[in-house]
Amino acid sequence: MNSLSWNELTLQVTLLFQQTNDPTIRLEITEGQISLLKTSKGETPWSIAVRKIGREVINAWEDPYEAQPDILSNENIIRNCWDKIKASRSSADVLAIYFKIGKYISQYMTILQSINPDEDSLVELLLWLQRITELYQPKFLYKACLRLYALFDSCPQVVKQVGKLLTITKLGRMKKEDYDELYQEMTALKGLISQ
Repeated sequence: MNSLSWNELTLQVTLLFQQTNDPTIRLEITEGQISLLKTSKGETPWSIAVRKIGREVINAWEDPYEAQPDILSNENIIRNCWDKIKASRSSADVLAIYFKIGKYISQYMTILQSINPDEDSLVELLLWLQRITELYQPKFLYKACLRLYALFDSCPQVVKQVGKLLTITKLGRMKKEDYDELYQEMTALKGLISQ
């Protein structure tokens, strides 16, 4: 009989849990312990959505992803992405474009912070983003794109798949505690899958 390592066991249990349809069962994994807990109340609609997003991440994990070479400046890349968003009709494709914008916002923020670490670079970044997109208030775009990039930075191949369940509007308007729950779930799932 083959024995599983702890990581393999937790991945297998997580995969099985993702397939359950009983909203009263909760999975908790701590150091050295896996628990399936029966609760008296069902899951909230948000925790059900988080579970569905987790399933999509698992299903799309092995999908190929080819990063396009970036020979343009961050500004031109974001401008091109913004033009594609305005022209696109497919929500899955749009989410992937917002992901790319999040990546370049993150890179530009890092550049600004390295140039002048004593200044608040968010003000300059928002003005830069406003100039590119011509949005009156680019802070929503900034917040939503960075959240999306933070969720899937190590697995961009799954972004199109989760586009069926997660919109940029939902991500931008999401309460902090809901985003934190999703972020923790995705971080744990990525850690389990990539081992």
